[in-house]
Amino acid sequence: MKLLKNEMYKVFKLNKLFYFMVMAIGLLIIQGVTVLSSPSGNINGQSFPMFMLSRIMPLFIFFMALLFAEIISDEYRNGTLKLFLLRPVHRVELLNAKIAAMIISVLMLLLFVMTGSYVIGAALLGWGDQMMFNDTVFPAAQGILLTLQSYIITALPCLGFGMIIVLVSILSPTMGGTIGISLGIMFVLTALENVQELHSFSIVHQMNLYQSFAGKFQAVNVISGLVNIAMYILIFYMGSVLAIKKKEIVI
Repeated sequence: MKLLKNEMYKVFKLNKLFYFMVMAIGLLIIQGVTVLSSPSGNINGQSFPMFMLSRIMPLFIFFMALLFAEIISDEYRNGTLKLFLLRPVHRVELLNAKIAAMIISVLMLLLFVMTGSYVIGAALLGWGDQMMFNDTVFPAAQGILLTLQSYIITALPCLGFGMIIVLVSILSPTMGGTIGISLGIMFVLTALENVQELHSFSIVHQMNLYQSFAGKFQAVNVISGLVNIAMYILIFYMGSVLAIKKKEIVI
């Protein structure tokens, strides 16, 4: 818990979370104005958070890449990382604390985007009397619960992609390398969306998993999606553990 507290302190001290919250507000306003000016737009304040969920994901990937570039790659480069390991702290414990800090930060950013979507959507588009998603109409209370559920579910594929970034940040000696490689992986996995036989294996594709819970429950998609996400988390976590154990940190 002391390690986690220290990692969260660094997240807030570095102001990364604050900067991305400001960026998220800017994107929400731009998208809200775009929807408002669309002649065929039928999205109201209740539907706007679900509308934004899939569109905001690149921001989360960039946030995780920048965060781990700072708290692993840059700490290794400037020697800060080895200071922790001079104390009775196991490398895997330190790694777990950094991953836990990422999960908490992503959840906070997700909930912030959801709340901001409601506020900006209602201000620009009006609240409306019902929520519509995938041609299904939901009463206001049910729509809010569905939206909250969707945002929380989306934290799982974010963690799956985050584990890729963790491994990249351990292997890359520079911040720029971590960010560049992570964004490159995002573009490659996004490109798999156009290959029907492969797109379900992309963790980027699984960021739409929440749609299988909305409206008619799609058990096959949910099970295959959760298995896919679990494999990403497990494989890249184990790879990260092996990499940090072998990395020459203390000199």
